[in-house]
Amino acid sequence: ELHRHNYDEVNLILSEKKGVLVYRIQIEDEVYIVKSPASVYIPKRLRHSANVISGEGIFVADIFVSPYVAFK
Repeated sequence: ELHRHNYDEVNLILSEKKGVLVYRIQIEDEVYIVKSPASVYIPKRLRHSANVISGEGIFVADIFVSPYVAFK
């Protein structure tokens, strides 16, 4: 389902073999079919969704929230 938030996001689509994991990525009205290995940058406030089409692997969604606080 399309959603948005107030922070940037990077999606990583990873699998042991090239092209095994396939995702449908939508950003606003644009649709992309993405095969592993891949990364997708989604700027804040853009409507987006990510749905697996086929395969096995790992989907990572990294979010970048400000302010960043480092812990020692």
